[in-house]
Amino acid sequence: MWPVFVSLVVLCWTGVVQSSSDCPWNQFHLGRINNKIILLLENMGGYLPVQCMEKQTVHFFPENIFTDAEEDSIPLLVLQTGQLFINVFGGNMSALSWNPEKVKLLSNHVFRQTTQLQQCVNQDGVTDTVTTVPALASFSDQLTALHTQEECAWELIRSEFQFAFKQLKDYLDKRGRPHSK
Repeated sequence: MWPVFVSLVVLCWTGVVQSSSDCPWNQFHLGRINNKIILLLENMGGYLPVQCMEKQTVHFFPENIFTDAEEDSIPLLVLQTGQLFINVFGGNMSALSWNPEKVKLLSNHVFRQTTQLQQCVNQDGVTDTVTTVPALASFSDQLTALHTQEECAWELIRSEFQFAFKQLKDYLDKRGRPHSK
């Protein structure tokens, strides 16, 4: 009886001390939903117009933010990226020429992703998910400045988030492959 009790205690304890990296959402759904987000971002507005492409010489989203980060900080980075998305795209976008159904579906996917990631991060005991990671704070400032600019602002913002979620996809794809020698 004693070995069974000890086994149950150990099993329960490992469930309690799991990090958000081990959160079931991160293991099974993060990549799948992220791929859907990328596809919706690519298809909801068509190609980036030439006049907008000329204005975008570099991406504001920090390149390699996911690959350079510690494994246990990835869920918080993804969560904060999703929160930035919701803050930017949460307003009235009825004047945009984007497909309204795709915009709604995209918003739902990002909201679902951030809600689930919030639960994963909370299980790590992280209480401050509002204070933005410095690299993402700079990205947020750039988005704010871009948002108030010209007619290409929404297309450039869409392009920035597409780049951000593709960075996550690249990280997840590399993480999923076994290391070769």
